[in-house]
Amino acid sequence: MTKVRYIHHSGFSVETEKAVFIFDYYDPKNIYGILNESTKKNVYVFVSHAHPDHFDKKIFDLRGECDVKYILSDDAKAGGCDDIMYVKDGMRYIVDGFEVTTLRSTDEGVAFLVDTGDEVIYHAGDLNWWHWNGETEDYNASMARDYTAQVDKLRGKRIDIAFIPLDGRLEDKYFWGMDYCMKTLDIKKAFPMHFWRAFGLSRMLKEDDASESYRDRITDINKEDEIFIL
Repeated sequence: MTKVRYIHHSGFSVETEKAVFIFDYYDPKNIYGILNESTKKNVYVFVSHAHPDHFDKKIFDLRGECDVKYILSDDAKAGGCDDIMYVKDGMRYIVDGFEVTTLRSTDEGVAFLVDTGDEVIYHAGDLNWWHWNGETEDYNASMARDYTAQVDKLRGKRIDIAFIPLDGRLEDKYFWGMDYCMKTLDIKKAFPMHFWRAFGLSRMLKEDDASESYRDRITDINKEDEIFIL
């Protein structure tokens, strides 16, 4: 059994039989705990980049509460502690026997592909197709090239759980990043993120003809601190 918890914004945890993996925890109102219950499992906390809506310093409160390690993009500075590993884009790392592969974000930092041994998890961070209607044609064309080039590196890999931005600020282009991932990659189950509490965006996408081939693989999130059993 795998338990996925949506925390807030782009923050998720994935609990497998062996460990807990937390991605981009962020809780500005201090409502939701980093862990929703105590655990004796090893805990691994990932930070995709230093933007405050992805890097909440409260993650370090886990020290002393559980066996925790931190895997941070190298722009998220937090000192040189033994329990912190800094990672760069385009690299592969082994952490306690599981594999972490990084992609270069189209904003800041990295995206993570984590093979836990039980599940393969993709967390995009801010790697997204950021096509802004007010930007220049050159900017948007460059964004398209950069985004598709990074996602294409995951072709042929099985991904059990994917967390992908679905951002309404992009107006009619809000779904382009997720759409490309779902049509290009072998994703079993996808969760939207970075949607700024616009919980209806995933249902809007499911009603769009563009999603016909993959809409049944998108999980609707209805509230913060929601738990899904896979």
